Order: sequence, then C-alpha cells, then structure tokens
Amino acid sequence: MDKPAQLYKYRPVNEFTQDIISNNRIWFAKPAALNDPFDCQVQIVYQADQEQLRDYTRVALGLDESESKLDSAGNEWLEDLLLQQSLDHQDELMNSLEEHGRRMVEENSSLLCLSAKCDDVLMFAHYADNHRGCVLGFTVDWDDEIGRVFPVNYRQAYPKLDYFKMREDGHALMEELLLSKYEPWRYEAEYRVLRYGKPEGLVEFRDDALTSIVFGCQMSDSDKQKMREWNAKRRVPSRLYQADVDRVDYKLNIRALE
Repeated sequence: MDKPAQLYKYRPVNEFTQDIISNNRIWFAKPAALNDPFDCQVQIVYQADQEQLRDYTRVALGLDESESKLDSAGNEWLEDLLLQQSLDHQDELMNSLEEHGRRMVEENSSLLCLSAKCDDVLMFAHYADNHRGCVLGFTVDWDDEIGRVFPVNYRQAYPKLDYFKMREDGHALMEELLLSKYEPWRYEAEYRVLRYGKPEGLVEFRDDALTSIVFGCQMSDSDKQKMREWNAKRRVPSRLYQADVDRVDYKLNIRALE
C-alpha cells in the first residue's frame, strides 16, 4: 500500500500545539497511553514442538550449557521435567507469554498516530476541541529518520501470533501489536510512525516537514491570530487553510488562506 503524500494530526490550540509549530518537535507516546483499551491487543498462541519448548525453558532459566554445573544427563532430566510442567500448565504459560510479549513492546517502542484525512468531521470533534482546534499536515518521508510509517490494520478479532516464531523476529511482533485496531475505527484512516527501541518522548523533525495547518470551522479569531504568529516565526512557514461547513452535505470544505 502506497503512503499518502501527507499525514495529519488533529490538535486543540494549546501550549503543546504551539511547541510543535514553534520548536519542530512532537510527542511519541508509549503504547499504553493510547485512548482505546482494545488497541495493541493480540492473541498469542504457542504451537511448539517439544524441542522448541525445551529451548524456551532452557533460555528462561538460564540453563546455558557453557554455564551449567549439571552433567548432560542431568540437564536433559531437568529440561524434561520442566517441559512436562509446561505441558501440564498451558494456560499459565500462555498468560505468561502474552504478558512477556506486551511488556517487551511497551519497553522497546514508541509511536505517533496520524491520519490520511484532514477534513474528517468526527476527528475534528473528538481530537481538535469540537472544531475549535486545528489539523497539522506533515510530509511522510520519515522512514529511517525519526521512525517508520505504516498503515493501521483494522480487524474484527485480535490477530493470532505464534510466540515461538515471533521470538525469531521481534519487529514482526511489534508491528502486529502496534498496528492492529478494531474495525469500527477504520474511518480514521490511521497511520502510525513507529520507533523501535526508543522510549516515549519529544522527537524533533525537519523545518520543512510541517507543511500545512488547517484551522477548524469554529476556531476563534484570537486563536487564528495566535497560530498565524506562531507560523510566521517558523524558518519554513506552513501553508494555512480554513475548514468551512458545507451548505448542502455533512462535510467540511478546505480552502487555502492568503
């Protein structure tokens, strides 16, 4: 799937939006901070043979052959015992694996949520202070600069992931977790910028990356003036637009401002 030329962030007019515009930096959140409790949920399955389970218990308990003081027969006996315990308590093991997977993602990633749409009526209401806020438009050539850009995958059920295959590819685990969302959210046309191995925090972007600012249809004149002043001080000012309520249909029309 080709990425759009621009992606958008719906914002209220406040000091954090001023910081984005004035200082070319934006907050990347940890996954637990997302507003939907069903976000980043997966069903982790473990379809493993006995050798894979043996490897897992060996690693989990630090039974590295070079460090173990047990002889080979002793190691094999202990691993067999642990393997049988794992098979006898699959539910507990499943819960442990799921928690481990989520914790690994929580501790090793951060993200920025954007949309392919700048004129969505619902998102203006939900995220831009009931149309009193704005939409910030960004270029999306950020791959390998501040993060990698992916579309969100909308689903009716949690995706199923094989834990033992995921252990071989940590990025695949992160992408499945961080890019899966419940189907009714599809209207947001969401994309996410992922940062692997990076904690939450402010991330700087290029001067020319913020390309447009759309004023909400109910933004006050005083807020428009503030935003014009913030934008005028930018090294590379953004193009300004106004969202207007359509006279016939339930939609917004976006027009360029002088």
